Amino acid sequence: HCNDLWQIDFKGDFPLLGKIFVVTGKLHSFNNRDQLKEQIESLGGKVSGSVSTKTNFQSTTKQLL
Repeated sequence: HCNDLWQIDFKGDFPLLGKIFVVTGKLHSFNNRDQLKEQIESLGGKVSGSVSTKTNFQSTTKQLL
């Protein structure tokens, strides 16, 4: 199932720890997908290329950024 990104408590070193993201759409705040992936991973999250039952967040970049 997919959750609401804005419900995450961003306190602490790794607020996205254990969360799996699938990002689609055009990038607006990042130069490329690798830059966005690095940002998510630096906060403890993981980026997947496809949606599965393990996906926590599926979002267009318009929603995410």
